[in-house]
Amino acid sequence: QADGQTTLDQVEELKIEGQLIAYKLTYSERAWETSLCESHGQRAANASLEGCTEGRIHESSFVSPDLKSWVRDPENFADFEEN
Repeated sequence: QADGQTTLDQVEELKIEGQLIAYKLTYSERAWETSLCESHGQRAANASLEGCTEGRIHESSFVSPDLKSWVRDPENFADFEEN
């Protein structure tokens, strides 16, 4: 379960022969692993996540230079990392 407050962690320019072809955005959210604990409620009920493992969900996407299209990075789909 993620808290819904996405943080932009890194922006990289991807170029071929000096021409910008895309931006790689890496972003994350505070999150809790709920498969091994008892959780009650939605995002607003973070207090009900006590006892769940806290960490962050990290993911990357590629965004076109005009910012009109995007695709998730197949090498960095959403992944939970424990604190």
